Amino acid sequence: MVFSGRLSKACEECRAKRRKCDLVKPGCSQCARKGLPCPGYRDLSKLRIRDETIRVSEAVCKSNRIPTKHQIAKVPAKKIIYEESTAALYPMICLSQLTKDCAMAFFMTSYINSSIFESYLPDLYAQSRYEKDCLRLATEAVAIATFAHRIRSPKYAMHARNTYSKALAQTNAAIANSDTAILDKTLAAVLLLGLFESVAFQGDSSLNNWTSHTFGTLQLLRLRNKTKPENLQLARQLFIHASYNIRISCLQKAKPVPKELIDLEPLAADGNDSRPLAKLVPMLDQVVAIRCKAALGRTPELVLQALEMDTELGTFASALHEGMPLTPDADGTVPLVQYKDFMNHAFANRRIAKYNNSVRMMRLFLNDFISQGAAAVEAEMAGYMPLFEFGLGDLQATAANNIMQITRDVIQTIPMYLEHKDKGGKFAPSARVLFWPLSVTLSCTACPEPVRALIGAHLDKMGSDLNFPQAAAAAKVQLMDDTVTGAKDWLHLSYLG
Repeated sequence: MVFSGRLSKACEECRAKRRKCDLVKPGCSQCARKGLPCPGYRDLSKLRIRDETIRVSEAVCKSNRIPTKHQIAKVPAKKIIYEESTAALYPMICLSQLTKDCAMAFFMTSYINSSIFESYLPDLYAQSRYEKDCLRLATEAVAIATFAHRIRSPKYAMHARNTYSKALAQTNAAIANSDTAILDKTLAAVLLLGLFESVAFQGDSSLNNWTSHTFGTLQLLRLRNKTKPENLQLARQLFIHASYNIRISCLQKAKPVPKELIDLEPLAADGNDSRPLAKLVPMLDQVVAIRCKAALGRTPELVLQALEMDTELGTFASALHEGMPLTPDADGTVPLVQYKDFMNHAFANRRIAKYNNSVRMMRLFLNDFISQGAAAVEAEMAGYMPLFEFGLGDLQATAANNIMQITRDVIQTIPMYLEHKDKGGKFAPSARVLFWPLSVTLSCTACPEPVRALIGAHLDKMGSDLNFPQAAAAAKVQLMDDTVTGAKDWLHLSYLG
């Protein structure tokens, strides 16, 4: 509460016009001369409360602005050097509380609704009430970054960067303390810092930072394993989230899953966990192992191993569909381009659609490897074919048919990420998870040209609607040259975000 000065005794009309009021009762002479009814005088003894939030916020913003050249000319030299260097590194941009609230609402309700964050972050954030807490700062940084990206505001993006720097400092301080390093909010903050890098993507530096944050969580998981968590369910959710990010990074780069993570899995596992992602993890490890071996060379044994793994994943996908069946799309959304017998289908929610696309990406890799690997080691494969009821040509044809069916299934999930046509029919923010699956379909040699054109059209619209043209361009590299891989090595960031 502040004292704003002595209250004026003048009538309301004179106060508004800033005239000197003679205070004559029942009405002042100034109003009488102008032929106006005098509104009378207020009771100064009554308590009055005035909202000064906007005025104070503007005053703070004004005081934090970077000084002009005229202002700098009046400041001593030593102070100039400090202020200029600080302004260049950390520009002070003040956002209103309303803007921050809008950013947080957008992030919590729209941006993470197909992410693992959706299952635990809102409740965890609500429990963190200290404004300089690493979790709150990290969440605020990502929320403002996503909002800035959505409305295409460089000013808000700069503020998000500034908040990210503060969050990084607070998170590092929490990790350095053995008591706070094992807390749920510390691990969640590290995961959020990784998400920030995918939102504010700036090339190789963002990819390297994301990788550092992601594999840094492994050390936190090791420390957390030595203590008993207060909230077992939340601890399990965080473990699955962190370990899944590590595994996807290994899959993308064809690197083995760290043995330390595999050793921690049984200790953190919940035998009653029926969530799809928990059941998918062991199969993901096997696919990563196959991809690592495939990078070293193709063998008949590896082709057969891939065939067995694809069969297992196909069975898992069928069971997943039985519990979460596809239903015809009835909300009025339509895809940008129709192709043959493709139909619009919808899952119960976008996160389930994302789980299904995870399985499909693994199967696409396996079937593409089966098709090409069997041809590469045709002579050696001849000795194994008597084990099957079909020949080598049938094996390759089956793999090609699987690729076509899986590609069709991926495309059928696209309408799930379109907003209702009454709202413009644009892609929702969560559609960013489609860039990587669509890129994987384009990388398969068996993907026909008409389907490639269809996918390319969707990617163009997604890049425009989501203000993410670089992701669309990276995914479409496969349309021009399916041997290029470097340009799309970071698309898994948008998928995991």
